[in-house]
Amino acid sequence: MLPKGLLLVLGLCVAAMSAATTTTGSSPPANVRLSGHVLAVIGDATPLAATPDKDEQITLTVVLRRDRQGDFERYFHSLYQPGSSHYRQFLTQLEIADQFGPSPAIYDRVATYLRDHGFEIIEQSTNRLTLSARGSRVAVEHAFDIGIHDYQLGGRTFYANDAEPGWPGD
Repeated sequence: MLPKGLLLVLGLCVAAMSAATTTTGSSPPANVRLSGHVLAVIGDATPLAATPDKDEQITLTVVLRRDRQGDFERYFHSLYQPGSSHYRQFLTQLEIADQFGPSPAIYDRVATYLRDHGFEIIEQSTNRLTLSARGSRVAVEHAFDIGIHDYQLGGRTFYANDAEPGWPGD
């Protein structure tokens, strides 16, 4: 039996995709492939032949990167350095998001994309770094240009994506 409420985490940098990613597809906008999101154990797992329930609900969390991650890290380290102008000058989550990103426009773009692809947004974060949504297995496959397949490994049954997820690269 597959676990219900599986949490699929996808790390997205919508504002500035890594130069190491590749684009696919011939119709604009092409999808940018997000590397590092296929389980390494898939190669050792046995694919199951059973037809999956395409209406099965999957909960996923999209994790966005900060626009100014390096600046955030410098700020964070300065909080604990006596003599620093930021020493123990803690910002709120919203102030951190406003200074270091991602922007409200980028965050809203991700939420809109998910809603437009049949997802229900179930939680949004104040710091605009995470967004949790629920949708059918088929919605996940279409929105991220992947297949979700059932596997077995060591007596455990699970489902996972078969390829790196795609995200519109416009």
